[in-house]
Amino acid sequence: MATLTISNVTTSSFFWNVSGLSPVGSQTKLVLTTTNYGSSYTGTMYGFIYETLAVNAVGMSNTYVSGTGNENANLIFDEGDVFTVYAYRYTDKWYICGSGQQVIIPYNKPSTPSSGVSASRITGGFNLSWGSSSGATSYELYYTWYGGQYSNIITGISGTSYSLTGLLYGTTYTFQVRGRNSYGVSAYTTANEATTMPKIPTVSQGTVSSNSITVNISGMEGNYTGVRVYLYNNLGTQINYDDTFTTATFTGLTADTTYYADARSYLNISGTTIWSNYSNRITIRTTSNRPINWSWTITELNAFNNHGLTTTLTYTRWNAFIDKVQEFINYYNTKYGTGVPSVTQYKMTSSNKILTATAFNNIRFSIGSMNPTGISNISTGDTVYGSYFTTLSNKLNGIS
Repeated sequence: MATLTISNVTTSSFFWNVSGLSPVGSQTKLVLTTTNYGSSYTGTMYGFIYETLAVNAVGMSNTYVSGTGNENANLIFDEGDVFTVYAYRYTDKWYICGSGQQVIIPYNKPSTPSSGVSASRITGGFNLSWGSSSGATSYELYYTWYGGQYSNIITGISGTSYSLTGLLYGTTYTFQVRGRNSYGVSAYTTANEATTMPKIPTVSQGTVSSNSITVNISGMEGNYTGVRVYLYNNLGTQINYDDTFTTATFTGLTADTTYYADARSYLNISGTTIWSNYSNRITIRTTSNRPINWSWTITELNAFNNHGLTTTLTYTRWNAFIDKVQEFINYYNTKYGTGVPSVTQYKMTSSNKILTATAFNNIRFSIGSMNPTGISNISTGDTVYGSYFTTLSNKLNGIS
């Protein structure tokens, strides 16, 4: 007994197959129609969508494409259409081949995007893009990391690009995308991999001397192979670099000179080096050569030691001492990046030779900020002993 089967129904075609035909000795016709003419029919048949000759065939098959019927009922599909197809073979009259087969035209889901996800690195993530999907009204981005141990999906993306941030530093991600519309989703694209850049390091000034600079590295997280610290001269030209994890030291520099430093981290993976963006650039100045120690005169020392008073300290010697203290302050602030306050405002003049408590206390404070003196503040009217000045000069000379 002849039978009709329908398969592979899409929005634009279906495949039909008639099997179990009995051989006949003459040329016959086989037609497909959406009209039910019963099990047999002797009249003229109208409204068939496909006609072919069948010569002693026991089976026939073909693909019917929407809108390409070769006879008087050209069938055009619409999404969601439901109709029944019948097959009739003519010998002495028309005989149905099995029973009618219902065809349901599916709704048109989006096509798979035309190209997979490509990634351009940005800090903390990627700018992603992919090919368009026919029929898609939105896209869904699926990504995994740590070899598929973790995953996430972002829905409702309106176009074919997306900026994805907040990812782990120096980590490989796998991306796939698919289209979506009201009827469903397409297949995912082939998975593509990309690795985020390592984190941008934070740089800060470490110890500084007259001929060396140390740059400290902090704030690193995620995967990275190392950090490269760059040193530039006062014109901004790179003159050296050092690969490190925590600190970089540059030597052989010029005293009392401005230098600049920045850094970027790097990750070696699969034969490729991935660099972070550059950090902020900091300014560092080498110290002057350490000031020469201060010395009181023999007369001054004898006065300090024998009388314990400052009656022999002239205002010009006081001012010279202030200049020396300021030299040490400039040296110390440059070397250690501190903010010991200036003391030049506490010089005396020929018309004002009074050593005030304010002046003494501020000199004591500035020296003590660099090397504790053990001397307390004084008040107006207090005696300023010569031993105070010996202690201040000793502490000043003890600064390294």
